[in-house]
Amino acid sequence: MQCFRPHFSYYESHLIGCAVGRVGVRFDDIIELSGKHFKCIQEDEGILKLNPVGIDELSCKMDNQTYSHLANWTDTSRAAQMSCMYGHLKKTGCLVAERSIPIGQEVQISNGCVFLCHPQTNVYICDRKLGNWTIEEGGDLAKATARKFSL
Repeated sequence: MQCFRPHFSYYESHLIGCAVGRVGVRFDDIIELSGKHFKCIQEDEGILKLNPVGIDELSCKMDNQTYSHLANWTDTSRAAQMSCMYGHLKKTGCLVAERSIPIGQEVQISNGCVFLCHPQTNVYICDRKLGNWTIEEGGDLAKATARKFSL
């Protein structure tokens, strides 16, 4: 259960997951108990349950390929080291010129730019123009429209 105070009003409590002894498990997260896996679900308002989870539900899918729970692999097309844990994909590092780069580390690359291994995408930081290039028309970014958001 979690307490919070919305819009300077009275405190409210909300169910956020299951508790097993002193261990908390958020909704839709998985826990291992005595070698078996369980997922915390909310059946009805206020009714919480730990559902048994099969080993196939712990696998991950990426690019039409299935990876088992606790699998580690290198995706050369993304220059990324990946892992599968409890059905969730996680980028654990980057691979640049056969060298493993940890998440968050910056390295100088041969063209004078800096490569940043980021958990979501690879980032190239360059302070100078990189040859002749053009913006491709018709790509997803070209279709983006400006939107106004208000809080």
